[in-house]
Amino acid sequence: ILVSTACLGGILHNGTDAIKDKFIAFLAKNKHRCFLEIQHHNVEEQKLYNQYLYKLSKSIGVPLIAGTDTHALNKEHLEGRRMLQKAKGVGFANENAWDLIFKCSVKELMDAYRLQNALPEDVVRAAIENTNVLADMIEEFELDESYKYPHLWADSDRLFLEKIRQGIIRRGVDKYPNYQEYLDRIDYELAAYRHNGAIDFMLLMEDILGWCTQNDIQVGYGRGSVNGSVIAWLLGITEMDSIKHGLNFDRFMSTERVSLSDIDTDFPPSRIDDVKKYIFSKTGLYCCDIVTFNTIALKGAIRDICRAFYVENLENQSEDVLTEIKKYENSLSPDAVLPDALIEKIERNSIHPEIPYDYMKRTNEICSLVDEDEEKARKLYPKLFEYVDLVNGTIVSVGSHPCGLTCSPHSVTDHIGTFTTSTSEYPISQIYMKEIDGLNYVKLDLLRLDTIEIINETCKLAGIERVTPDNLDITDINVWNSMRDDTTQIFQWEGETGNNYIKKLLSDENIKKFQKIDKNVDRMTLLSIGNSAIRPAGASYRDDLANGVIRKSGSKAIDEFLKPTFGYLVFQCQIINFLHEYCGFTMGEADVVRRHFSKKQFTKE
Repeated sequence: ILVSTACLGGILHNGTDAIKDKFIAFLAKNKHRCFLEIQHHNVEEQKLYNQYLYKLSKSIGVPLIAGTDTHALNKEHLEGRRMLQKAKGVGFANENAWDLIFKCSVKELMDAYRLQNALPEDVVRAAIENTNVLADMIEEFELDESYKYPHLWADSDRLFLEKIRQGIIRRGVDKYPNYQEYLDRIDYELAAYRHNGAIDFMLLMEDILGWCTQNDIQVGYGRGSVNGSVIAWLLGITEMDSIKHGLNFDRFMSTERVSLSDIDTDFPPSRIDDVKKYIFSKTGLYCCDIVTFNTIALKGAIRDICRAFYVENLENQSEDVLTEIKKYENSLSPDAVLPDALIEKIERNSIHPEIPYDYMKRTNEICSLVDEDEEKARKLYPKLFEYVDLVNGTIVSVGSHPCGLTCSPHSVTDHIGTFTTSTSEYPISQIYMKEIDGLNYVKLDLLRLDTIEIINETCKLAGIERVTPDNLDITDINVWNSMRDDTTQIFQWEGETGNNYIKKLLSDENIKKFQKIDKNVDRMTLLSIGNSAIRPAGASYRDDLANGVIRKSGSKAIDEFLKPTFGYLVFQCQIINFLHEYCGFTMGEADVVRRHFSKKQFTKE
């Protein structure tokens, strides 16, 4: 590990004499990998410290290195940082005299040291050159991007086959007239699981969800591509019989690609902590929560800059006015207001006249205006939005993902690094979710879904068997009409957009139009297409679907293929089948194409 002594805040400057002596002894002993860091701030304290470091370097033989102490990219960003600090009440002594801007060249840095005039130029140049020496000392390394499935069972393949056999009996599949179809599908899926090395992961999911069943934690029925796996259904990972419901497996896994398994599972929110404790306590499984970097959103940025303007307005007041404010506020109840004459005096001397003394009221007005007409708000408050745009999107804190955790066959602390917070019971990764995905660590998504808990508790209170896709009549028109009339607790349909759209989509008039091609309209399929239509990507067919338009391609074969979805090519499984049947792709090749245009990465840009 390469060591630099850091800025004025480091222990070599701020530590006790005992700590300094211990650190200097360490530096002298490890001079082959240590550097004494000088900096270019033109303040007396830094000058004296640089001179002390130069003297120490000659004494113990540890080289100097030039640090730039960069806190902002340029002067504009430094202003944004300054305003954010004012809003948050954060400051450092004598900071205004520090040079915290990135230096683009050696000339810029040398000019700063010449202005400081604390050390000879040849000493400074040697310290700058040592930044290259340090960079060259870093050994080349490669990131381990292998698939990091946990391995908790000695003979996982044998156990997997046994679990499948048990599932066949438990589900009664061996009594089905098309039993051979299930056996053929199992063989097909087994080849993909073995090819991808995913058997241990499937056993882990079966273990977790089996423990949930034993402890009266009833999870969701299945979410996403895993529903295409009949083995997942046999193991109890999902409640979706993919053969019965016509779901393909290749979207989840294929022999024509190697990809890390990803299974999302819905849990009752009140039992998430119990599930996490079980996962984190498993022998041989190394886990951590996943870090989140929390950024300032647009309205948060507006509130911060309004607050900063307010603080600067107060800083611009005379001592007499500030004394009067303090004296008056201390003598009143918290909800009292200053007299009009004093407020007028404050606002007369304000450097940001657009922000009055009652800045919170103006802040709320600007935020409301942004909702209605952002362009108008920007024209009315141009100076404010200059700073808003600088701080918008800035990372201001870290936390942990509410649903995601990483599990590994080896120590996550040793391999990706973890940290702790006062609000989290578990260690948290030091790298973000996308990087964890890139390194191919297994990610478990423990999704909190209120509706699952409501269904579970309702069935218990009613004294009935828990409803599943296999014991529920999904064609009951009365239930569909009830959902159409009120979307409360209908997952992903609550809210004004979904509520308004479903009324049109499932209206009696619309259903009659769809009945022209199928008398028994599959409302579940219609609802699923509608769920895609209300998202941004569904704009191209949203209105047609809501108006009962049945699309025609001009090809009788393709129209027949798209008949179950009323002429719309929407579902990812359907796209794979289309590419396979009409374009000559293998199922695996079709899925590779599907994966490329379904990626969410970069869609914001």
